[in-house]
Amino acid sequence: MILEDLPNELFIEIFRCLSTLDLLRSVYNLNFRFNQLLFAHFLTSTIDFRSIALRDFRLVCREYLPLLANQIISLRLSNDDRTPQQMEVFLEHGLTLHQLPNLQSLSLYAINLQEAMLPTISQLRSLNRLTLADCSLSCNQNISQNFIDAIWSLPTLTYSYLNINFKENTVILPTVRSVSLKCLSIWSITYDQIQFNTICRHTPCLEQCSILFNMDSPDPVDPFQHEFPSMTRFSLHSSHIEENHLNYVLQTMLNLRQLIVDIDSLDSHSSSPIFNGYQWETILRRYLPHLQVFR
Repeated sequence: MILEDLPNELFIEIFRCLSTLDLLRSVYNLNFRFNQLLFAHFLTSTIDFRSIALRDFRLVCREYLPLLANQIISLRLSNDDRTPQQMEVFLEHGLTLHQLPNLQSLSLYAINLQEAMLPTISQLRSLNRLTLADCSLSCNQNISQNFIDAIWSLPTLTYSYLNINFKENTVILPTVRSVSLKCLSIWSITYDQIQFNTICRHTPCLEQCSILFNMDSPDPVDPFQHEFPSMTRFSLHSSHIEENHLNYVLQTMLNLRQLIVDIDSLDSHSSSPIFNGYQWETILRRYLPHLQVFR
């Protein structure tokens, strides 16, 4: 039996065991059949460049990515110690994210989000998953605001993980409504309750949320308090917690099914510094009648 006698399904399984670089070097342009199999593989798989040498990534940007633009649906780029300067090299070769018309998932790790690439975010009309992990944005507040609003304006985005260090630790809130975003995790920024309510009001379809919460503020008062009936899963991370703050948050999520509370410490100055099982039961029964999972 010769290699080309193997069925297509077996080749696809073999491709899943190989890195993107190995596939491109060994399979691309062997013949029409292998090109079609490779394209089919990329249409269902993530092109992951998180562990590729810089010289190899330059080769990929120069020789392969321009030819594969229509086949890329999921892309991961990194700028950590093992894979430095990937975004810079990507842009140096005249590549932009909006040249990937079928891109549905984008993951950027430890990337310095340059001002020149920010307008391309709003052009990713097919994007439904966005991960920005340990990224930084050193632009002024207006540009940072436009960037966040561009994310909230993406028409098909359903999942977003945002861990962005803004200039001078600025708190940037969306000012436009997302009609599609259902799952949101935000790290590196700690929000108070009014800021969190602002996020939820601009994300009316939100079903799952994980967020850092500041409960050091005085008694919460928000003249624009809304209920968030779509919320079914909520992860709350705070340095400490007080019962009145917690009650205020939970009473807006009557349809919550899962609640995860991560507390670094309890406030010894609080009027009720210790939450025992009875107190938790009282809170959950009072505000979350549909809760199924609590940790």
